[in-house]
Amino acid sequence: MSVIDNSTLRKKVYDNISNRILEAQLLPGERMNLRNLSAELGVSISPIRDALWKLESEGSIVIEANKKIYISELKITEVDEIFSIRLLLESKIIKEAYENRSPKTIEIAKKHLDLMIENVNNPKEYLIANSKFHFYLYSLSNSPLSLHFIKELWGKIAPYYSLHITTNYDCQTDLSHHKAILKAFTENDKKLLVKALHEDILGSKKFIRDLLK
Repeated sequence: MSVIDNSTLRKKVYDNISNRILEAQLLPGERMNLRNLSAELGVSISPIRDALWKLESEGSIVIEANKKIYISELKITEVDEIFSIRLLLESKIIKEAYENRSPKTIEIAKKHLDLMIENVNNPKEYLIANSKFHFYLYSLSNSPLSLHFIKELWGKIAPYYSLHITTNYDCQTDLSHHKAILKAFTENDKKLLVKALHEDILGSKKFIRDLLK
């Protein structure tokens, strides 16, 4: 009989819950329940609890003394700080990804963008495709520490993407930014690539600030 690697199980559970947050499948302030997550993932409560503690340390969720667990909510000052850091880190990592691009990676990136286009009328799937598009490009940078910090930042703001898209449903402007990112990435224009990324990031900042106002 093979022995189950508990560390691998904990990582899988963490990745599953973390991806739900990164892919904007949960709303700011939305409650989370240990037993429900345990039933959904088919695992005991222990690895669920471990994953939630880690997510709390990253600022993605809040665990209160009364065991109430919910997705973190932000103040405008926190949003401003997060997006200032995003501009720096994501500019750095997209330029590194640009240096490592190849015909194969461009083709894969295009497939991720195609999924966004296909799901432009399906908010849930669109947001999943959006996350996968960004993090596929960023993964080409071979900068795991920068990628880790970017994911932590996304974990704080991604729930607001879901709130925005359900209250002000229009993906076309957002999609145009992503098309510009891929176009620059494909056509070897690093300056335009960073400019397109900045427009995407600043557009996200604006709608989150508007929501909080």
